[in-house]
This record gives sequence, C-alpha cells and structure tokens, in this order.
Amino acid sequence: MLRLPIELLLRIAAHLESERDVNAFARTNRWLFFCLDPFLYRRNVEQSDSSALQWAAACGRERTARRAIDAGSEGTGEALRLSATNGHEEVTRILLAVDGVDGNSRDDDGQTPLSHAAAEGHESVVRLLLDSGKNGHLDVAQLFVEAGADKEAKDDYGRTALHRAARNGHLDVARLLVETGADKEAKDGDGRTALHLTATTGHLDVARLLVDAGADKEANNGNSWTPLHYTAGTGHLDVARLLVDAGADKEANNGNSWTPLHQAAWDGDLDVARLLVEAGADNEAEDDYGLTPLYFAARNGHLDIARLLE
Repeated sequence: MLRLPIELLLRIAAHLESERDVNAFARTNRWLFFCLDPFLYRRNVEQSDSSALQWAAACGRERTARRAIDAGSEGTGEALRLSATNGHEEVTRILLAVDGVDGNSRDDDGQTPLSHAAAEGHESVVRLLLDSGKNGHLDVAQLFVEAGADKEAKDDYGRTALHRAARNGHLDVARLLVETGADKEAKDGDGRTALHLTATTGHLDVARLLVDAGADKEANNGNSWTPLHYTAGTGHLDVARLLVDAGADKEANNGNSWTPLHQAAWDGDLDVARLLVEAGADNEAEDDYGLTPLYFAARNGHLDIARLLE
C-alpha cells in the first residue's frame, strides 16, 4: 500500500462511500493520512455540511479551520458566530479574512457575531469585530460602557477604544466614550492621541468632537509632531482648517524643527499650504539645518507651492 502512487490512493478513497470510511483508511498509517487529509476535508464539505469548520470554530482549532476553508467549506457565517461566542480570537480573525464572509450576518435570533461576543464578555474578539466592521456599533459600545468595561484598555498597538473610534471615524462611539470620561490624551504605542489619529485619517466630525471637548491641540507624539503636523502631511484640508481656527500653533516645531508648513511643502499639499500661509504661518521658518518650506517645495518639485511661498 505504501508504494502506491498518490493518484491511485486518491482513486481508492474516492470509491469509499462515507467520510468515516475515508477517515479509517487514512489512519492506516501516517503516509496515508498525509496524502488523504485534504481529500478527507473535501469529503467533509460534501457529506457533512462542513462540520469540521464548525467544530474548529467552536473549539478554537486554528489549523483545522484553515484546512477546512482551503477545502472549500461553506457556512463561514455560522462558524464566525461560534468562534465569536466562544471567544476564539485567532479563529475569528481567520474567518474574517475569507472572501465574502459577512461579519454583520445575523442568526435566527437576529444576533450578530459581535453581539454574541459582547454578551459573553470576550473583549478581544469584540475589538477585532469592531475594527473589521463598517460602523461603530454604538449599541455594543453602550453595552460595554454600562457593564463597566475598562475604557482605557489598550490593544497590541497601544490603542484605546477612543483611539480606534477616532481612527475609523465612528462618531457616535467616540461621543459616547468622551461623554463617559474616556481619556482624550491617552497615547498609543507611537505616542499619538485620538486627535492625532483623526487628523491622519481625516474624520472631520470626530476631530471637531475632540477639539470641542478640549483635546490638546498641541499634543506631541514623542517626536513633537502635533495633530496639525499630521494633517498637513496627509492633506486633510477640513481638519487642518478646524485646527487652525481653533488656535493650533502654526509654528510648532517637530523633532527636526519642521513646522506644519514645512510638512505641507514637503508632501506637496497646496491647499493646506495655502491655508497655513493665509493664516499667517512663517514661510521663512528654518529647520535644524536652516532649510525653509520653500526649499522643500522646490526640492520635491512642488512648483505650485514654491510659487505660493516666493
């Protein structure tokens, strides 16, 4: 038997009627198991409604989940519900990466994987599902706040719930967190506050919420980058205007003594550069090497900004 080619072994397995028979045949020895394992997963899909995937999701078996998915297992929505309900973060992550899976699918009771994870208190899975979703899931955030969840708990990147809401533009969740006392000045692993993140991603409504709530407009990320530096570098004109109108320091120096205008000139954002100039930013400010915004604009070929700064 061991000397038979794989093709012949697969043909023998194909003639076995049940999944149980194929499993018994595969377990004759390790070589057969190695050869027939993928076939066994495919047979499970055909005859047992992808039960291997459901079992892997319920029990947190990552290897089995991957192999079942590779074999074409269906029922990823039900599997996602099982992994979320049981708090299996890595299996949930695997399932969310499958093309076409709907992280907001509802079961017969109208519950989503997120609501199941929240009800069971699986905070890491809740964070994963929130970050993968298209909206802020205010109802689940409310549930966690009312249950006394730690609003300042941080993920692997040092981000709190407010960081994530700001980064993803979840206005309602951000408002709930601010109103219930979340720390607006908490810093992530890169030294950024929630205002830094919303300045980077351009979510104007969240930025306005944070500014109106008193978030520090001059917060620095450890290398003295303020939110205005970030929005000057990412070209979010509306957020830049909000910060300027709120009195953000246009001459703030980062670690290289770049002002926000240096940053806009370097990155070539004409609209933000014009906003800063019209607001009175010093177009002759020099960095640690004596270089001006005009130099950066000319060096990087941003002629429209160079003409603005001349």
